[in-house]
Amino acid sequence: MAARTLSTTWKQLEKLAEKLSQKKPVKGTIEAIDDLCRKTNESKIVDAMVSLLVTPYGGMDGVRIQFATSDGKKFPDWVTQYDEETKVIQVNGVQILKFIADCKAASKNLTTPQAKESFPGYRLLAFMSEVGKIPTRLALFQMVLVQVARCKEICKADKRGGSAAIVADTTETEQYQTLLWAFKELEVFYRETTGVAMRSEYGILWYESEWIAGK
Repeated sequence: MAARTLSTTWKQLEKLAEKLSQKKPVKGTIEAIDDLCRKTNESKIVDAMVSLLVTPYGGMDGVRIQFATSDGKKFPDWVTQYDEETKVIQVNGVQILKFIADCKAASKNLTTPQAKESFPGYRLLAFMSEVGKIPTRLALFQMVLVQVARCKEICKADKRGGSAAIVADTTETEQYQTLLWAFKELEVFYRETTGVAMRSEYGILWYESEWIAGK
């Protein structure tokens, strides 16, 4: 049997998540995703992700990454979550794929009157539409980096009961700032590992200086 890799694992998760998103989800899909996540958590894949995405940032010693499983009926509504007691960053693959789907749809929402009611909200949507251009596997890396930013309080963190989580009610400004920081860190990682500029590779047009409030 071929060795399990992050690439093959993620492709398998994408296929299963697509089945789960159907109006009538294929029976056994949740169980299949849970099984895939458990096997991944027991592999060296998560260790490699920690080495690449977490260890380089000081103060993250002993932190582990685990792929989140369901409660038997559904998956959590958060994208990533950090438990300070166990020092585990939980990654919700199903919600990450939903997030990237939302990013791909963001450009359509930019044209609505509601989107233009708030500068922070409009900026976030505009940036999400650019993030939606990157492959989903890179989006996985970006969301891990977002959680690193929250754990290290690089931007204002929303902590509840010893747990820092990326949730829907964080402010639009904070969401943008953490996404942008993670995006820039991902750019460095991509350039160092591929020798290619990520913005050029995927046609990403984003100039932070043009999106400063009050300009």
